[in-house]
Amino acid sequence: MAIVKAIKADSIKKVGRITALFFFPLFGSAILALPAYLLQADNQILSLLIYGGQLLVSLYLIYRWYSFKDCGLGGIPQLSSFLWAFSFLALRSLTWVIFLPYRVSLPKWEILIPDLLFFLFINGATEEIHFRGLLYSGTLKEISRPVVAAAISSFLFGLLHLSLGQPSWIPLFIADGLAWCAIRMRTNSVYPAILSHGLQNLLFTDILLVPQDLSPSTEIIYTVTAIAVDLVFFQLVGCKNLKQYGQITRHSRNSRTTDS
Repeated sequence: MAIVKAIKADSIKKVGRITALFFFPLFGSAILALPAYLLQADNQILSLLIYGGQLLVSLYLIYRWYSFKDCGLGGIPQLSSFLWAFSFLALRSLTWVIFLPYRVSLPKWEILIPDLLFFLFINGATEEIHFRGLLYSGTLKEISRPVVAAAISSFLFGLLHLSLGQPSWIPLFIADGLAWCAIRMRTNSVYPAILSHGLQNLLFTDILLVPQDLSPSTEIIYTVTAIAVDLVFFQLVGCKNLKQYGQITRHSRNSRTTDS
């Protein structure tokens, strides 16, 4: 009976820690952005504060609870690691242009460059550091199962995008999260995932434009195909490193036990 209670208590602690990893950076966003929101600040300023709060709290938690290296923020990986970022970007872009009625738009440089910097260093960096850095790594340390850790962090990543007001796209956001998690797992770094995430958002927002009023059939076909591409990519790229991650996790847990 005592063993069962101990297991339940440990499980509750693990769920609590994972929940904290998801919500604490979002609380940082709310705290930093609330004054600007109440003062009816410009949307660009508000967006920067939202991402800024999320990023700062994520980095603080990584510093306090883990390490930058464990969360994929060590040194810049080899250039070959970035091939996975471009590979996934090419697959998702190909799916986009095949199944959606797109048109190519070439924004002026004074628009393109700021948007590129925003999607790479603000939007992409913040979400990848939070979800594929802090949340994935923290969850992995709690449960020692890379696929489950990837699924949890990606599911929560998808739920975050309910704020966009397009619930039908949530499964695709979850699948995209799994694909970026595959890059994180394969390269042991969040930097290639940041690059892929940022460039994808830039392409689909500024360059490969699609109409807002897509037909239901077009949207369903594209969404199902893109999810399939994401899942296959996760299986082929991310799951290659499962044994390595198991060894790293066991070593980390043994080290903490020895230190204590």
